[in-house]
Amino acid sequence: MTTNVYDQSKLLITSDSRWSILTDFGVIYVDDTGFDKIEISKDHAFVFAGNAGVIQLWKDYIRASQAGIPLARPSAKGISLLVAKMGSGSFVEAYGQDISLPSKAKPVVSFAGTGSHPAAVCWFANKCGKRAIDSAKARDYYSGGTVSFLELDTGVGNQQNNRNADKLSEAFLDKGMVMYTPGITSASVPLNQAAASDPRVAEWLKKIAEGSVEIQAPCDSMFAEPTEEENSRLDAAMASIFG
Repeated sequence: MTTNVYDQSKLLITSDSRWSILTDFGVIYVDDTGFDKIEISKDHAFVFAGNAGVIQLWKDYIRASQAGIPLARPSAKGISLLVAKMGSGSFVEAYGQDISLPSKAKPVVSFAGTGSHPAAVCWFANKCGKRAIDSAKARDYYSGGTVSFLELDTGVGNQQNNRNADKLSEAFLDKGMVMYTPGITSASVPLNQAAASDPRVAEWLKKIAEGSVEIQAPCDSMFAEPTEEENSRLDAAMASIFG
């Protein structure tokens, strides 16, 4: 997947940089694409996981709303997200978080994604969001790439956000990798190299080139349907940010 960490005490949001395509033989992935999981708008920080196409809809909505262009709020189905206030770092709203403490309503630390458990274990030992992402990367083969961070008090971060989701296929074709099951202990192979000797990979390479694959930063909430109460809270949060 991915791994996302919100740490109010350190005024920090962190995430990994991996996007994945899930197959029955392993994971096809690409790191450091420029399509970041952290977005800033209207003095608020958003961090996402899940379906890349849905995340793009949210980014479009956020950017349009900031520019004063009204768009309907996208569904949260297929993603997780957390919103925090720049400056104070205070929690605004979230959906689909895996671990939130002391409570989901008022978290001071929150974790989302397939790497959430190892990230949480590391954070409770070291209280460092960046180190927590590195720890998750070592144990979760859906997490990888550069540790993306955003300091909520200063606005300092390393996001590029120079590529949209529709360009992710190009990133896979350019520098995608294949990690065969069982995963983290397996050596990764360049996608083009694997396709030359494995017909299964060759078929996926064709689908990627055609743009007919689902690209993910997997998280548990991808398989859930937002409740009425969750939708109401998201609507209220967006209204408070964008009016």
